[in-house]
Amino acid sequence: MSKILSIISENRDLDSFPKNVELIFADNMKSKNRAIKNSRGKFITFIENHDSIAPNFFETFVETAEKYSADIVRGRKFYLIDENQKLKLATKEHYESQNPIELLPSDRESRISLLNRRQLSQDLSGAIFNRKFLMENRIEFVADSDLIFSLQTLFAAKIYICIDAPSYIHRDSDEDFEKFLIELMNQIPIAEKILRDPILIEYFMSQSFERFRGENVENLEKILRPIFKDDTEFIERLIRFALRPIVQVSIQNEKFFAMK
Repeated sequence: MSKILSIISENRDLDSFPKNVELIFADNMKSKNRAIKNSRGKFITFIENHDSIAPNFFETFVETAEKYSADIVRGRKFYLIDENQKLKLATKEHYESQNPIELLPSDRESRISLLNRRQLSQDLSGAIFNRKFLMENRIEFVADSDLIFSLQTLFAAKIYICIDAPSYIHRDSDEDFEKFLIELMNQIPIAEKILRDPILIEYFMSQSFERFRGENVENLEKILRPIFKDDTEFIERLIRFALRPIVQVSIQNEKFFAMK
């Protein structure tokens, strides 16, 4: 039996859902690609292991996707669980539009410009995708990179809607930085091959290194040198992206950062 939505999740502890929603556990590139292919939902959303679905997600996002026949509907906001276990509404975007529903321009140059001005987040948990759109464009995960997947969808989508609504709940979690950096080293040549455009490569690198904002050169050297040893050129490249200028964005008392 077909479903209205398939949730492909790295989180095994999600709450129960309506009968017309299916939950598929997938925590790596191969299992996510298999889940997309075998899913029964008209739409697909992805939930990372430290995230969960925002309240009213099904009504808001599925209804918008249906109404506009959208390939993608992306929420501009999300909920953050703070140190007191309270929800705060937040955004990582530095966007100018005040429209609650916005159709993105269809040309590649305008969408690149939105990325370059940090007005369009590419968090995997923040969107709903039309399954037919993914299958027809043969979009899948490569090199275990959520960001490469999201950027592929951005430039393939004909109808891309952004709405001023929260899509997921995010909880910070400790990460294995050495594992992350080794994965990033493997992803970079694949990103360069698939994305091609220098601005997109720069965006990929900047977003990948966002978690190191605020570190100084000495600390970054200490983190990177034991992992990459004598690859000085690669280390210098990572440090350059990690130390790019940033502009502070404040949304409802919660501060985040976006690139200038």
